[in-house]
Amino acid sequence: MASEVAAVVNRCESGKESQSLDLSECGLMSVPDAIFHLMRETTVLKCDLSRNQLKKLPSKVAIKFKDIVEFNASNNQLSTLADDFGQLKSLTHLNLSTNNIEMVPEAIYNMSSLIHLDLCNNNICEFSASKLLEMKSLKIVNLENNPLTSDCFYLLSNLNNVEVKLSAR
Repeated sequence: MASEVAAVVNRCESGKESQSLDLSECGLMSVPDAIFHLMRETTVLKCDLSRNQLKKLPSKVAIKFKDIVEFNASNNQLSTLADDFGQLKSLTHLNLSTNNIEMVPEAIYNMSSLIHLDLCNNNICEFSASKLLEMKSLKIVNLENNPLTSDCFYLLSNLNNVEVKLSAR
């Protein structure tokens, strides 16, 4: 346990210089408040929380790291995303692949600078094509390996202004 805590502290310290917080594969079941204290005077542009055991991301991540450009929370056990994540106005890349997401979190539709969205390997059946079209900056959406309904698959596969990656039927 002490070595895991030391590893997280060391990664926070190295993230201060690079403005990139890499807490991937740390065995995290939650995001410790100590991280926000350690990174309090740092602008975090990249955050990697992948390959942990997170079931939930606190709003505090979006509030404290408001300038984040790239966020990776893949390979966790997330089912949703707090509404505050929709306030991330600089976020261009979001990876929530390989989680337990069944419905696309509403916060995603509010991310005004999002270019690349990865939601592959989840449990998503529906995705609002109309809301997707309202996301003017979005260029690529990966929805491979999701149980999309036939209607949703058809609508998404016929979009022209966004590259939607879908699994073959």
